[in-house]
Amino acid sequence: MTTTATRPDNKRTLRAAEALAPHAFEASSLLKVLGHEGRLTVLTHLRDGEKTVRQLQALMAATQPVVSSHLARLRFEGIVSFRRVGKSSYYALSDDKAREVLEVLDRVFCPGLVDRADGPLTPTDS
Repeated sequence: MTTTATRPDNKRTLRAAEALAPHAFEASSLLKVLGHEGRLTVLTHLRDGEKTVRQLQALMAATQPVVSSHLARLRFEGIVSFRRVGKSSYYALSDDKAREVLEVLDRVFCPGLVDRADGPLTPTDS
């Protein structure tokens, strides 16, 4: 008798679960960080290149403390990098896994966008 756990359609699921198991903590940690609307918005803006806190404030229509709080968490998690030039602080998306998750989110939630090699994501002419 074939049980649900051994049916051919479940073998792939079992292999995927076994492969993910050693990475589950890292994956869930990344998803927790990305699971906040503000942090997700910050990362969306940073994937096109580094930005200052002031630039992010303008893009997000948010206060400096709010933006700085999001950046502090993202920096603590190792998802963004930071550099200082004079009095300006520049932040950039530095985690390839986070970048890949953002691309998946684009495909799922923004199917009308096209990733152009010469520029940022743009709406399609459909």
